Amino acid sequence: MTKHLTKLFFLFVLSLLMSIPNNVFADGNDVVKVYLYSNDDPYSNVHGKPRMPKRLPVLYLTGHTLKFSVSSCDCHITLISVNDDKIEYEGIVLSGETSHVLPSNLSGTFRIVWGECNDEYYGEIEI
Repeated sequence: MTKHLTKLFFLFVLSLLMSIPNNVFADGNDVVKVYLYSNDDPYSNVHGKPRMPKRLPVLYLTGHTLKFSVSSCDCHITLISVNDDKIEYEGIVLSGETSHVLPSNLSGTFRIVWGECNDEYYGEIEI
């Protein structure tokens, strides 16, 4: 009986930990989830064999700070103004980093291009 209770307690705690986002900011600022999409077929595979779909990266924005899960490779960020299609910012995120601070002079709505390994993802953010 004790083993079952211990297992249930462990599963309960694990489910609580899994439900808490690891990208929560402790500074009290609003957190905005950045939704990304890919133009590639999520089931594509160079060998033609079926596979699980790609998991899209998840970004969170608060103020001028982007937070994300650790990537296994370097990523690039490009912000393009939606008003004039001009590249306003380009940056590199090294593997192992979990946040990236954007320049404080950026404001407005931008299309974001997030390049991770050999894939590119697209979205829109408002700073």
